Parts: sequence; structure tokens; C-alpha cells
Amino acid sequence: PLSLRDSTSLDAAGYLFPEPYTAKSSDGVTDIYGVMYKPYDFDSEKNYPIVAYVYPGPQTESVSKSFNLNGYEQGLAQFGFIVVTLGNRGGHPDRSKWYHNYGYGDLRDYGLADKKSVLEQLGDRHDFIDLDKVGIYGHSGGGFMSTAAMLVYPDFFKVAVSSSGNHNNDVYNRNWSETH
Repeated sequence: PLSLRDSTSLDAAGYLFPEPYTAKSSDGVTDIYGVMYKPYDFDSEKNYPIVAYVYPGPQTESVSKSFNLNGYEQGLAQFGFIVVTLGNRGGHPDRSKWYHNYGYGDLRDYGLADKKSVLEQLGDRHDFIDLDKVGIYGHSGGGFMSTAAMLVYPDFFKVAVSSSGNHNNDVYNRNWSETH
């Protein structure tokens, strides 16, 4: 039987474990954590489009902190993309009160500059990332952020998929958004 620590079957299937990374937010100081997913046939000599799965919070972030298959990210990577998840200031409250409160009163764009900054750093760090082909997608708050990314940084983000985006936080679920 397969033990919880035995990855033999995954290795035999060509599985690549996601890679955690750290980059700086747009302030150049704050650490932003993320996870990178690569195609199982990854070739460091090739160039790959990069796609960010986003959820800006503010009550959580889209970054896995423990082993999780993350089928959507893994599946999208198999189509020939580098797929990343990443936090942003204003995200998860467990980081710190300052980190969490960063987006207070600005639920519209508070996380976009950090997302762009991290993606640029990853492109500078890895020759296999093609920063001329940057995509972004998300659901709910991530759907909103995906659409906003295309409007705020149209020269950087080339494509977005927005699922059920809450595009006007002034009228979106007053009880939830008022707490943030």
C-alpha cells in the first residue's frame, strides 16, 4: 500500500510537485508568498506563458500552505503554462494586522500592484517565463480582480478569465464587505 510519504506512484506518472516561492510586493519590502506549477514535461529551455490564479481576500489568499493536488492549477499547467498562485498585501489576516489592513477602504485595486510586481520578478528570475504572455483568472473576488487587472494594467495582462466577479463592492453583499 502507498504510504502518505511515498510519492513513487506520483513520480512514475511524471508529477511535478508545486514549487513555493517568495517575492517582494510592489513596496519592495514586504514578502509575498506563492506557489508555482509547471507542466509535467517542463523544459527549462522553452518559453512558457504565465497565468496567475488570484483571489485577493481579504479574509484569505489562494496560496496552498500544505500538500494539495490543486487540480485546476495542475491541469492548466499541463496545457503548457506556468501557473502561479500568490498573495498580496491586504490578504490573509494571519500574516499581521498591518498586512491584512493594507486594503482597508480600497477593496477595488489594493492587490493589483503586488500581483504585477511578483509576476515581473518571476519573469526576471526565470528565463522560461514569457512576460509578453501574461494571463490572470479567478472566481468571485478573483473574478473581479481578473477583470480589474485588464483595465488597470492592459499592457501587462494579455488575457483574463473572470468567473462570478463581484465587480462593484459598494453593493456586493454589504454584510461581508463592510467587515473589511
